[in-house]
Amino acid sequence: MNRNLLVPLVVLCLGSTASAAVIDLTNVSAFSGAHNQTSFSTSVGGVGLLLQAEPSGAVLTWNPGDGIGIQSTSYEPDEIEGPEVFRVQFSTPVTVSSIHVTDLFNEHGYLEHGQYELNGSGTWVQFSALPSQVLGSTNGELTVPIGQVATQIAFAADGIVGPHEGHEFSVANIDFAVSPSTVPEPTSALVFGVALLGVTRLVQRRRRAKVA
Repeated sequence: MNRNLLVPLVVLCLGSTASAAVIDLTNVSAFSGAHNQTSFSTSVGGVGLLLQAEPSGAVLTWNPGDGIGIQSTSYEPDEIEGPEVFRVQFSTPVTVSSIHVTDLFNEHGYLEHGQYELNGSGTWVQFSALPSQVLGSTNGELTVPIGQVATQIAFAADGIVGPHEGHEFSVANIDFAVSPSTVPEPTSALVFGVALLGVTRLVQRRRRAKVA
């Protein structure tokens, strides 16, 4: 078999596996520049990211312990609550496998909760603190599995809902991989490889026949 034909086959097979990446919002060199900005652009794993603070007049906040929050007119200056929304847009569709939030507590007899939305759908999915996430003994850390394809993800929380109850949190990590729809599937690569091998052998046989 012609060795030159092996190159595209190997590249195709290797390219069929999507590599996972982590948006570590606690990373000082990557995301500290987002602090006090209305929006912030960067890239992770070859995917462009646009971080945005909403509503109008709100700014992103950052600290190495909690990650990203929002500051506007609400009572918590460095967390997401009330009318605030933290939105992350991806330059290409990705599969968001999970998110990691902080500052979500079992506090004063109730479990704080937040919510996320994918692709601007208007459908918000709620998540709640675990009983073990007690203020003072933990940083309110929770991993939320998602496993869906998205071009954007948004975060929000209810804020104050009663005299002694408020809901807020920060976002520390987003785990993702390039969507399988944007890369060749392993089965497709294998079929292509078998076909390529068959064509190559056919060409070799014809050349031998001509020489004979």
